[in-house]
Amino acid sequence: MKKEEFYFQWHFMNSCNLRCAHCYQEGYHFEDMDLKQLLQVAKEISKALSKWNMLGRLSLTGGEPFLSPYLFDLIDYIESDDNIKQFDILTNGTYITDKHIERLKVVTKLRQIQISLDGPTQETHDLIRGSGAFNKVVETVKLLQKHNFEISFMFTLMRQNKSDAVKIIDFADECGVNAVTVERVTPCGHSNISDALNKGE
Repeated sequence: MKKEEFYFQWHFMNSCNLRCAHCYQEGYHFEDMDLKQLLQVAKEISKALSKWNMLGRLSLTGGEPFLSPYLFDLIDYIESDDNIKQFDILTNGTYITDKHIERLKVVTKLRQIQISLDGPTQETHDLIRGSGAFNKVVETVKLLQKHNFEISFMFTLMRQNKSDAVKIIDFADECGVNAVTVERVTPCGHSNISDALNKGE
């Protein structure tokens, strides 16, 4: 009998190199789990999937996952776990190096790398995520495409970028990126209710 799939997102760390306007973090004093703690959580996830008789589809994110010294330890665990079918990595796209690329090339369960992009221009994206972030994302997209990774964009919709909601799809098409996920802003941490769109908008 074919197992049903269960999708979940794991924010396995808080540390990040950006200070985004819509970040849900209250502050920037980060305390991340060590490898032992992370593997304990991973094993509990696997136990739950086994108990439910389901296959996991996991999104690893943070924080910025490529900052973690334990990212590839987690990936090794996922690769060895029969209860997890595949996984994505959600990243801000500013910290992926050639070294990361070489290690990711041999990973079999990686479905895609999802990159946060909050505007199709430097003006909008950098307004929300900080100076230089847009150009770095464009560089990262080209690097990943050079090595044939599947890429998608994650667009966080808020008042500051609502006029770009359609334009981001056109930009993705220009970049050769096949999918865009739209997520609404969460009014907590560094964002507030005034950043969120109302029903009329």
